Amino acid sequence: MGVPRGLYSRWSKIKTKSSSNNNKEASYTPTDNLQDYDGSALYSMYGGGYGSGSGGGGYDVAKADISGLLAAYDQQADSARQVAETRYNNTRSDLLTSLKRFQEQNAKDVANQKQGYLSEQANLESAREQANRQNRISASARGIGGSGLQQLAQLQNLMGQSAEVSQAANKNQTAMDKLATLLREYEEDNATKMQRNEDERTKTLNSIASTLASQKAQAIAENEQRYVNALNSARAQAASSSSSSNAANAAARQAATATSGALAALTTALNNELNGLNGMNAAKLKKYMNKNYGESTSDIKTIRNLISNEYMAQLATLQDKYAFGADTYGMATNNINALLNNFKY
Repeated sequence: MGVPRGLYSRWSKIKTKSSSNNNKEASYTPTDNLQDYDGSALYSMYGGGYGSGSGGGGYDVAKADISGLLAAYDQQADSARQVAETRYNNTRSDLLTSLKRFQEQNAKDVANQKQGYLSEQANLESAREQANRQNRISASARGIGGSGLQQLAQLQNLMGQSAEVSQAANKNQTAMDKLATLLREYEEDNATKMQRNEDERTKTLNSIASTLASQKAQAIAENEQRYVNALNSARAQAASSSSSSNAANAAARQAATATSGALAALTTALNNELNGLNGMNAAKLKKYMNKNYGESTSDIKTIRNLISNEYMAQLATLQDKYAFGADTYGMATNNINALLNNFKY
């Protein structure tokens, strides 16, 4: 089905994968209940003949129920999210445990260093007192107790002890600084790993959400196309009995198919654009919005309003062209609003 004029050239080049280099990871979760366009209702609106048959009104054609497939996609996504959360929680727990152990060991090392320094100070003090006592005993034995010679010897002993005390203090300070540095660096490394773990979880969850949205959109589009193809085939066979009926039904089929294709293409274009914005950081987002919408902004509400105005204008153009009714217009509006309301970059 074709993309409406003005949409394809603008958004078909947008990459839908998230960028791992952005400052802020995207968190876009598309809606789970996008409404499908009712081909039978469109056909009836454009003058197609319907009887009382199943699905296609007089034709033995029914649209396949893919609710089970969509539910399976949901379950698959839930399982993937649980795995991601478990991996995140285990890594976070390991990092916290490792940090606690390092902090406890560092605290013990600090306490041991302090105790060692105090013990060394006590030993130096004891050695100084012992040296002074020996000095006094020696001076008394030589009969120079209390003399200047004794005082000079005491002064020399004090100077020697002071140098040792200073050396011990410097050694202790160096050891304490090293322990503080080790603790700080470990805590910084641990914080970096915690953030990396958080970023990885966000990236994984966004990828799961994007994949789920793509799977559902593709399943709905393929189911719609199969239904339209089967319905058209049945109508073509039934219409061959009457040229007038054939002409009317052909026109209705073309109108219904064109309308359905245009509306589906509009929703797909919006989904592709939002997926592209999903991977952008604030700077890239402002640049993109300025280029395509004339306003440099990363405000999510403003972005939604700008994009909504653009796509609602496109929808109004399609309504003028195909003249579809209020129900179809409302369904298309709901799909546009659902995608925009769930968009978070």
